[in-house]
Amino acid sequence: MVVIADDLTGANDTAIQYRKFGVSCIVNVGLPGAQTAGMYGGYDLVSVNTDSRALSPSEAYDAVLRACRDFCCGSDARVYKKIDSVLRGNPGAELQAVLDALGRDLAFVAPAYPANGRVIRNGMLTAGKCTVDAVKSLSVDIKSKVVLVPLETVRGGSAAMEAFVAERRRQGGRVFLFDTESDDDLHAVYDMTCQCRDPFVLCGSAGLARFDAEHFSAGVSKTAQQLPSGTQGTVLVMTGSRNSETRSQVQRAAAEYRVPLVIMDKKLVEQHDSVRAVADSVSRAAERIQAGDKVVLICISSLFEDFSMVLRDSAENYRTAYELSECLGKIASQLFDAYPIKGIVSNGGDTTMQLCRQFGAYGIEPVDEVQPGTPAGILCGGKAGRLPVVTKSGGFGDEKVVTDSIRYLEDF
Repeated sequence: MVVIADDLTGANDTAIQYRKFGVSCIVNVGLPGAQTAGMYGGYDLVSVNTDSRALSPSEAYDAVLRACRDFCCGSDARVYKKIDSVLRGNPGAELQAVLDALGRDLAFVAPAYPANGRVIRNGMLTAGKCTVDAVKSLSVDIKSKVVLVPLETVRGGSAAMEAFVAERRRQGGRVFLFDTESDDDLHAVYDMTCQCRDPFVLCGSAGLARFDAEHFSAGVSKTAQQLPSGTQGTVLVMTGSRNSETRSQVQRAAAEYRVPLVIMDKKLVEQHDSVRAVADSVSRAAERIQAGDKVVLICISSLFEDFSMVLRDSAENYRTAYELSECLGKIASQLFDAYPIKGIVSNGGDTTMQLCRQFGAYGIEPVDEVQPGTPAGILCGGKAGRLPVVTKSGGFGDEKVVTDSIRYLEDF
């Protein structure tokens, strides 16, 4: 089976849903030269990071099309298209690429993730203070007609949904987006899709994937996996996210562990002095490790700036975000070379991607879930192979999630 995701945290938090049911999984981190199926043999599921959220719609379409051709064997391949739970990036273009690659013209889409506060009603997706027109967002850059399945139809059960879909298909509907406000709603949607006899693409967040994972696991041999135990050293917390919820989570962890934050100056990077930004942060982090701190929290000064989520940022902001995440990756890499590191908590998909790039890791084996959408796993390949890592999307988790992630790693 193949999961196609547009960023690394998404690939990871979806794969862990299957791992929890005993399915052997690996996450392809999306590095150049590691995008071939042969490197991932022996696993029941490969979760592919196309690293396409920041691309243009046409570039994202091409990236997903290539991933399908590389990893999906034939038109009958079992594919789960993971999309962002607040529909950032290019959800329409990427879903269209999967439909085209597999030669299918029907998709069932449920991006809600109630366990992380993402719900859809009347076609409007809400996540905290953020509201997104889900139908409009999905309809951009997709050739197929998008139809909303209202909540009352979802709660009418499989028969009601099947009748609704059949009627709208006669009217030209091909992509069906479901109102869902609870896990029960998602379960009902999934049960309905299991009755469909026509080839289709299943698309959603990790919330919907949970139910597909349980169904898929019934047909595979179960495997066990644990994080390596007995390793001594420091837990690094690397934060590239600008989300205000992440700021509160990191500050709480700093207060509980009574350690100062190591803050990398964003302005130095913007002034093209990333070498100094990295060196300063490594020096201050090293002082904390040498002072005996078992937890070091490193973030970017932009974490403390006002931030509003956008579905598509500017190319300039994406470039800056890339450079900042690259600096975080270099900081972690240099600290790993100099000191014993027990594990890493990584906040943000770009941050995790750059960690893997700097360490030369080609994959992550998911092992467990600290909180919904916050998986723990093991790096595969490179100089930090077998290093435990917890990854988290910026807005996921409650106020204790960073603290819980640190404690999780400390227990091994």
